[in-house]
Amino acid sequence: MSGIGAVAVLAFAFSAALAAQSAKPCTAVGKDRWAVKTAAPLEAAHARALAFADFAHWPAPADPAALRTAQTRSAASVGGLHEGDLVSLTGWIRLVATSSDDCDYHIEVEAAPTGADGAIIVEIPEPDAAHVADAALRAQLKSARQQLLAGLKIKGAPSPSGNVIGSAYMTVTGALFFDAWHSPACGNRGKQKVKLGSALTCWEIHPVTAVAFAPRP
Repeated sequence: MSGIGAVAVLAFAFSAALAAQSAKPCTAVGKDRWAVKTAAPLEAAHARALAFADFAHWPAPADPAALRTAQTRSAASVGGLHEGDLVSLTGWIRLVATSSDDCDYHIEVEAAPTGADGAIIVEIPEPDAAHVADAALRAQLKSARQQLLAGLKIKGAPSPSGNVIGSAYMTVTGALFFDAWHSPACGNRGKQKVKLGSALTCWEIHPVTAVAFAPRP
């Protein structure tokens, strides 16, 4: 075999190995406030729709440091809401990734289609018994993931580095959650900080239980 042929074979083998590695299902289970992150939203007749600009600039709860290890929801109120309340957010889906540390679908939602003004992060946990104890919630999460992937025409799980989405205007619904572990450095959580702007807040919707396309503004 010529030197060029050997290099080609090695390159192909390396590419195949990377493809096989990326195709492996994610199994990691999160730790930080995991019981809260995988709890169903509090019961409500209807989700409260959040205005993007208001949500992006909500202050942190009064007890962010205590929340870092709390396995219960914060009693603090913000905007007339509490952690766990059923809420919805409508915006431009700019990136979807599979988080390698807990297998969540990490979704970055923007206020504008340009992808330069920062994002609000929402997440859908892995819907299996190892990640989520509540069987009814697992069914909702599975459906939400399927709706997201089908709507965005993503085959298989999103890439850990992130699938950048061109223009998809969607409504996500789920439980209000404050990511205390990243407070106050909330902007560091965005996977596309340079290209698409950093995260605007540590407030999230987590877990997301429903996803649907919305009429474009």
